Amino acid sequence: MLELEFDYSLIKKIQSLNITTDSNQIGNLLNEYNRNEVDRLFDLVSSSCSDVNNLALKLNGIKIFQSLGEEIFIRFGKGNKGNLYLSDITKYNSLLSDADAFANSTSVQTHAKVNVSEYDKFIHTITAYWIYRIRCSIAHFKIGEYILTRDKEEFIVEFAEPLIKEVLIQFYKK
Repeated sequence: MLELEFDYSLIKKIQSLNITTDSNQIGNLLNEYNRNEVDRLFDLVSSSCSDVNNLALKLNGIKIFQSLGEEIFIRFGKGNKGNLYLSDITKYNSLLSDADAFANSTSVQTHAKVNVSEYDKFIHTITAYWIYRIRCSIAHFKIGEYILTRDKEEFIVEFAEPLIKEVLIQFYKK
């Protein structure tokens, strides 16, 4: 559903233009559309998900799947591409060892070395990137990607679905 919003969002932006005065803007919008999926997903999450506290609570759900999260989000992650905040295993494990973890900007500052002023962006970035990585682990099913199999259903049901559902609720509530 969120991927369909990439197209719909572009259509709405083009429709809102005054073609007689903004003809170059269509080219700019199309160039922007060509960015990678995780960047476009971040734009949707950051522009539509204002309840960062609920997102943070859903992100904290990764704690019971910490080692699996490490595999999907870091070891099989694509370096810093889309995950500029939490691509280091040490930071990841340090943050998850904190009782508050994502739900507290001080924890994020201490363990992930993120300025308090960037807390909302951090939560939006991690949310978008982790949803993207989960999607890749299901959709691509190829060497080089973590492959989510049936035996990881608990991870999907207890962590991935609640996180994605929270994003969808906030997105469609706007």
